[in-house]
Amino acid sequence: YYESLKDIGDPRLPRELELLVEGAAEPNARESAAVVQRKVAELSALVERLLILSVPTQASVNALELVSLRDVVEDVVQGLTPPDRARVQVAEGDALVHGDAVLLGTMVANGVANGLKFGDSVKVELSRAGDLAVLCIDDDGPGVSPSERETVFEPFFRTRDALSRRIPGHGLGLALIRHVAEA
Repeated sequence: YYESLKDIGDPRLPRELELLVEGAAEPNARESAAVVQRKVAELSALVERLLILSVPTQASVNALELVSLRDVVEDVVQGLTPPDRARVQVAEGDALVHGDAVLLGTMVANGVANGLKFGDSVKVELSRAGDLAVLCIDDDGPGVSPSERETVFEPFFRTRDALSRRIPGHGLGLALIRHVAEA
């Protein structure tokens, strides 16, 4: 079932929007097309997150692909803008896991994006603890209050701090991280 999530949407749409942005003669038209392009990307990411959350965690029991979490982390970091990439430090280490590389990439991307949203810098560490792979994404942001630590993993939950600071989001990132990690 997870395989079908990889082919979401019409792949021509982002290319057509890129062409529209590049081909716009007037600066206002180019700027408007760029806004539409960003909004479509945001909506696509939201739909992808909702679809991943809709799949039962048991659906990935047959994920037999051997994945290097280091490769996944490096791919995510390379996909960031240069200013964001400079804010992420990846420590030495690796962990091999059986799983779905696309879903693991989505999980890591959500963790790093969350760290960048709430902190100035993000550190990613990979290690092993016995038979377990340990992925730690740590930021220097304000953290989560003890009373909200379990609730932040529920879909659509936003912390009081995020709401009061009007930080954009839908409350899906940490829920998606838990969902993929459990799968």
